[in-house]
Amino acid sequence: ALPNIGSVDSRAYGANWVALDAPRHLFHFRPQDVRRFAVARGLTPAGGGVLPLDTPYNVLLSEQLAGQVVRGTRLFGLFRAIRVALAASIRGAIDRSRSSSPVYVFRS
Repeated sequence: ALPNIGSVDSRAYGANWVALDAPRHLFHFRPQDVRRFAVARGLTPAGGGVLPLDTPYNVLLSEQLAGQVVRGTRLFGLFRAIRVALAASIRGAIDRSRSSSPVYVFRS
C-alpha cells in the first residue's frame, strides 16, 4: 500500500495532508503511476484493494495538522473531518484509484 497523492483527502487537505510526512514518504504517487512503473519493470497486476481504516486515520491527523495552522476551528474541524472521511471512504470504496491507501499486488 502507498499513500495516494490523487486521493480525495489529499486534495481536501493539500499541504496539511498527513501522508506528506517526510522523511517517511519521500515520493508520492497516483495509482496509474504505480501500475505504469511496475509494468515497465516486467510485473503483472494481480489484484489489490484498499486499507479502509487508513482514510479516517489520515483525515483525523490531517485535520489536527490543519487545526494547528488555523486556531479556533476545533468544532468546525471535527465536522469537516467527518464529512471528508465519509466522502473519501465512499469514493475510495467505489473507485480504488481515489482511495487514500490503495493496496497493490503484482506478479513477476
